[in-house]
Amino acid sequence: MEIDINASVHGQQYTLTFRHKIAFSLDQQSPQMAEFSPHVLSFLNVVVKSVLRAAQFKQIGKLPKFFLPSDKRVISDYQLEMWPGYLTTTRLLADGIFLNVDTCTKFINKVTCLEQIYAKIDRGQTHE
Repeated sequence: MEIDINASVHGQQYTLTFRHKIAFSLDQQSPQMAEFSPHVLSFLNVVVKSVLRAAQFKQIGKLPKFFLPSDKRVISDYQLEMWPGYLTTTRLLADGIFLNVDTCTKFINKVTCLEQIYAKIDRGQTHE
């Protein structure tokens, strides 16, 4: 089965073709599935990331760590912000695909490095 979608973007014509390659089950692993498993894991990662972005989570860094800035906690004594978030991983195991969603926390210093350097210069602590 093949599906073609034609679209024009910025005056350039594109054709996107979808071809059925293989049907798979998340419950069964077979040698035929092994060749497609990296694509399945990639697809699942894209779906999870899309859901988190739709829920207003922001990805910080290359790893799939997503944080919710609207739920941040300010720690004013130390000029820090604490952002709650989630770390997601997908793995292919013997009995299926494993999706792990774990909580994580990001601490963000509200004082920049340049501000810290100027503060040390002002205090005369340039040889640390």
